Amino acid sequence: MGLWEQQGMSDLHMGLWGQQGMSDLHMGLWGQQGMSDLHMGLWEQQGMSDLHMGLWEQQGMSDLHMGLWGQQGMSDLHMGLWGQQGMSDLHMDLWGQQGMSDLHMGLWGQQGMSDLHMDLWGQQGMSDLHMGLWGQQGMSDLHMGLWE
Repeated sequence: MGLWEQQGMSDLHMGLWGQQGMSDLHMGLWGQQGMSDLHMGLWEQQGMSDLHMGLWEQQGMSDLHMGLWGQQGMSDLHMGLWGQQGMSDLHMDLWGQQGMSDLHMGLWGQQGMSDLHMDLWGQQGMSDLHMGLWGQQGMSDLHMGLWE
C-alpha cells in the first residue's frame, strides 16, 4: 500500500497489491499467499479473541490487540496508533448492534485519508471492500468483492 512511505513506514503488506512487493503486513486474506506476518485467526475455535499484528515493532508499536468478539460484542476497536503523530484511534464498530456495517478508520486525516469503509458482514454478506484511500494520489478505491 505504501501507506507511510514518506514517514518511514515503507511496506504495509496486505496481500492486496502483490505486484508492488508489499512485504511486512500480510493479512492472509487471500490464502494463496500464506498469511505470514499479520495473524488474524478470525473465525477460529477460540472465537477470535485477539489480533496480534506486531506492526511497527521497531518503532515501539509492539502489537495491535483488538479483542474482537469479546465479552462486549466487539463494539469498537481503539488502537491509539501513531498517537504522537495525531493518529488517536481506529474506530471499527465491528459486529456492533448494527451487524458490522462499516469500518471507519479516519487515518491520516490531515492527508485527506478520511475513512476506510469496508461494509464487512453487512446485510449484503460482505459484497465489497471500499477503501477510497489516497484519493489525491489516484488510488480512489479498492473494490474487492470479498466473501460474495
